[in-house]
Amino acid sequence: MDQIAAAVVEEVPFKINVVEPKVPLVRNGTMDLKVVALRRPGFDEPITLRMIYNPPGIGSANEVMIPKGETNALYRINANGEAEVRTWKIAVLATAPVNGAAAWVSSQLTSLTVAEPFLAMKIEMASTEPGQAARVLCTLDQKAPFEGKATCRLLGLPNGATTADATITKDDKQLVFDVATTAATPVGQHRSLFCAVTIVQTGEPIIHSLGGGGCLRIDAPKPAPVEVAAAKPAPPAAKPLTHLEKLRLEHAGKQNPDATGTPK
Repeated sequence: MDQIAAAVVEEVPFKINVVEPKVPLVRNGTMDLKVVALRRPGFDEPITLRMIYNPPGIGSANEVMIPKGETNALYRINANGEAEVRTWKIAVLATAPVNGAAAWVSSQLTSLTVAEPFLAMKIEMASTEPGQAARVLCTLDQKAPFEGKATCRLLGLPNGATTADATITKDDKQLVFDVATTAATPVGQHRSLFCAVTIVQTGEPIIHSLGGGGCLRIDAPKPAPVEVAAAKPAPPAAKPLTHLEKLRLEHAGKQNPDATGTPK
């Protein structure tokens, strides 16, 4: 455009500044921009923040509030896997009520660098039954070296499943999470697993979101085996007596009377 409208107004009783990050925002990662409000004495109204412009592939919260009387807030932004790798200039817009009307101010332009992630990850499928443990294996592909240890959190687990955080170094090729489940953990294939990996440089976090779509399969418990008691063999049927055998029994009874003198 070749023209711009401008007006001279009374000084607005607040300003905002974005603290320029010292680390990059990596593809498939997140970052919390720190926004600081400078308030004139006596002005404590809430201040609403929003990005003026999102570079391609960068997403952000619709609005973030600096509460009444507070001086700073964290404004979360994220980058998808196609975000352009370069340094951008960004700014944050702020509005607050002043004398019954909305007043608008902008932060300074600040640099935001988008970079490739330091590593990639594949979460192998794991399986177990409700109430049993599972070992979730993550295969690591180290892309760029980093100092110290990175913190790893396995997220997206189904209800009732828990695990502890783990750490890795630039030399690790694998990572294993020991996952505990409960009897209430739902049966099925849960393809919502991913890992949040945080690398700290110059005192600031670089947050990666890796291994999206990992699967933990919860199988229905196997039915308990039914014990079947072995049937007792039927006693052999009595052999019918012949006429001669019957006569011999009668004769034996006459020869051996019982105590009363009655022949058996």
